[in-house]
Amino acid sequence: LTSLCGLGLFLVSGLASAQYGGGYQGSYTPAPPAARSSGLDNIGEEAQITFGVDRVMGVSMDQATISPDQGGDIKLKATNVALFGNPGGGGGMAPSLMIPRLSLDYFVVESISVGGSLLYFSQTTETFAIAPRVGYAMAFDETFSIWPRAGITYFSSKTETDAGGGAGTTTETFSGMAVNIEAMVGISPIENFAILVGPYLDLGVSGTAKNEPPPGPSQEADAKLTSYGLAVGILGYY
Repeated sequence: LTSLCGLGLFLVSGLASAQYGGGYQGSYTPAPPAARSSGLDNIGEEAQITFGVDRVMGVSMDQATISPDQGGDIKLKATNVALFGNPGGGGGMAPSLMIPRLSLDYFVVESISVGGSLLYFSQTTETFAIAPRVGYAMAFDETFSIWPRAGITYFSSKTETDAGGGAGTTTETFSGMAVNIEAMVGISPIENFAILVGPYLDLGVSGTAKNEPPPGPSQEADAKLTSYGLAVGILGYY
């Protein structure tokens, strides 16, 4: 497009000069091009806003550790392969963190971002998560960039099941905190749009698992959920 525009301007200027007495006989010195910003048209410019969907697809390994007061840790493991959504859990009553969530980030200065993601999913299990974070983005050119990010994830999950026989409803809840680290590679095939691909880790640091059966007393235990894998997201930047 730039070449065509330049050719068009050249032809128009040549035709215009030809209207003056048989043509232009002097020399022509083009004006220097306007100064271009040193920043690349990619992720990471100052005052830039990005919004999109994190973890649209990917592969995750989830491990939940439940520690009852009487001793004997219970470990729940699951591997999830998600393509445009993941209705499954992380194993047993534990949620999966490989679920698409809305994301919003703002670059306060060049390369430095603050923002986070928000997740709400409801089916048999109701899952909520919020993950504030900071990041550092660096563009190599107008197509490729890297954007490592780190923050804290709070999540909660609740599952209600019919105990049968008119006994009532059993409620299982799992909530906790995790340290989140992502090392995303950005691919921007067109202006204002990018695909993020990279590994992630949600390292569980605290949490609680609770089981409330209708006929008996509830049971509560310390719990941690750790999830890691490869995630793909999409975003727009302006």
